[in-house]
Amino acid sequence: MVRARSKVALVKQLGHETAQETVWRALDLIGAAPYLSPFGSFLLKPNYVVDKSPMSGLTTRPESLDGIITYLFQKVGKPPAQVLIGEGGNPSSTESAFTTCGARDLAEKHGVRLVNLNNDAKETIALQDSLSLKEVDVARTARAAECLISVPSLKTHSMAVTTLAMKNCMGCILPKGIMHSSLHKKIFDLAGLINPRLSVIDGIIGAEGNEENGDPVPMELIIAGMDYVAVDTVGSAVMGYSPRECKYLQYAAQKGLGTCDLSEIDIAGVSIDDVKRKFRR
Repeated sequence: MVRARSKVALVKQLGHETAQETVWRALDLIGAAPYLSPFGSFLLKPNYVVDKSPMSGLTTRPESLDGIITYLFQKVGKPPAQVLIGEGGNPSSTESAFTTCGARDLAEKHGVRLVNLNNDAKETIALQDSLSLKEVDVARTARAAECLISVPSLKTHSMAVTTLAMKNCMGCILPKGIMHSSLHKKIFDLAGLINPRLSVIDGIIGAEGNEENGDPVPMELIIAGMDYVAVDTVGSAVMGYSPRECKYLQYAAQKGLGTCDLSEIDIAGVSIDDVKRKFRR
């Protein structure tokens, strides 16, 4: 049986476009509206690992989240009651990050719930056939959502090489310190448990260097797809890194969670070579 090819949108913001229009264009390129239609509840999971402005490239921009929310409302026909924003970044700064990163204003604007996953009820899950994680406490809200949409920023990581849609799932668990050894294996284990149905990388402004104190890199990109392994592979390639370096991509592909082979990915929009820039780690 021939496996269907993965499709990833790699879209560069045009001069006349708003951020919402760029996100919508990316989602249309991958046929997101009919794909999302059957789901009854949505959790948008941004990356607020630190309480820093999205202009730093270290956190997800509210404009990108706004584009996804309005797409769900206007193009998929979902009501606000079915959509929420949830994140569990640093437990000491998530609430302030909600304000700094614009999530609190966005939730109020659209009438959607905003959930601090660090304070959520937890479900203890035993993992079967995992590479490293044996048991993990997952926020119940993340488990209950029919469609988790991972919305990370485009940035490098000191240990994982790149931190994108798969690693963004760390914000759904406590304690996060259990991830820091055998990180590549645990990113794979967690992605197999918390399965993003859609991944949208906010690469309008990326970040290079340390994942919490790096430098902004204006890229004007949105990367989106249903195969989160393929999306992370494209995002990593844009930053100049391959699956040989991002071993979590290899683990995920070997277990059939998606593909990390660029020759098996149909890229809609611009080419990687058109926008590629080596990000410093």
